[in-house]
Amino acid sequence: MPPGQLSPVEQELDAASVLLQVRQLVDSAVTRNTTRGVTPLPTVAALREATRALLSNATKSVRCMVATSQFAKVVGSVGETRHGISVSVLAAAEADLARHAPSLCAQPGMQLRIVPAQGRDLLIVDDHRVLSGPSQEGGRAMMSDCPHTSDLVRTLFQERWSEGISQADHERLTRIAERPLTAQVVALLAEGLKDDAAAARLGVSVRTFRRHVADLLRELGIRSRFQLGVRARHVGLLPAEPDTGTR
Repeated sequence: MPPGQLSPVEQELDAASVLLQVRQLVDSAVTRNTTRGVTPLPTVAALREATRALLSNATKSVRCMVATSQFAKVVGSVGETRHGISVSVLAAAEADLARHAPSLCAQPGMQLRIVPAQGRDLLIVDDHRVLSGPSQEGGRAMMSDCPHTSDLVRTLFQERWSEGISQADHERLTRIAERPLTAQVVALLAEGLKDDAAAARLGVSVRTFRRHVADLLRELGIRSRFQLGVRARHVGLLPAEPDTGTR
């Protein structure tokens, strides 16, 4: 590898670090009380009404990050958006979007990707109006038309979109994750054990352990152990990375 060039794993870690910084900026932007153009949404009823108004008046695009089943129900209560509007949805598996928002999921042309658990429900309408649900840390829900906030949230959405996988791929991953051996191998790798120590814990030879890892990588269509950790988060074998904090 040429001097100064990052390895594939180092590139992935660097991208993850940048994404974490973007998430921190977004969380700060949507929770500052002094941000111009912010409308607080203190109740679930206010959140539902604001969501309904934004979706009903969308003219170009809707981008939605659904972290909770409560927000999935709010989005689902609105029904379909206008014909011809681009709709892209990132949903945490536990939000159960298909159950709570069936009309949205059935909308022609709607793009859906599944992501690991995330901290906030977010809605971006026509690229400039943003609605943020309450954060897990107790931050309030709000609506904003501040350009700085909308720029940050769009960046976050684009980065998270690249992490997402299709519903079909998520179901396939879930089936693989249900195998006892998969959970054991992922847990050992997550501990940071060397192959010989991991093999000893599993009661197999180092060669057999490495074959198990290689088989998993091949089945999942990935090329590194780091990516295996990312895929494991999609199906809950590893906890999702927090949206705030330092790496």
